[in-house]
Amino acid sequence: MCNEDEQYLAGRAKTIAKMKEMCEWIPSEELVIRVDQPNARKLVTSWAEERRIFSAPSDRGVLYHRC
Repeated sequence: MCNEDEQYLAGRAKTIAKMKEMCEWIPSEELVIRVDQPNARKLVTSWAEERRIFSAPSDRGVLYHRC
């Protein structure tokens, strides 16, 4: 991996860590419950694939920003 890639990944990790401290984040299972529709899991998946919702990786899995 070149130095530019390492710098990019380090900067990205720092930004995600800062965002996690500033906002409330919920795991995907909780988001599915909050959507409260029969096809909630499919909706959440499609929103993520279409980049309609923001997520961040974590040791607990994918987390979604709670507004």
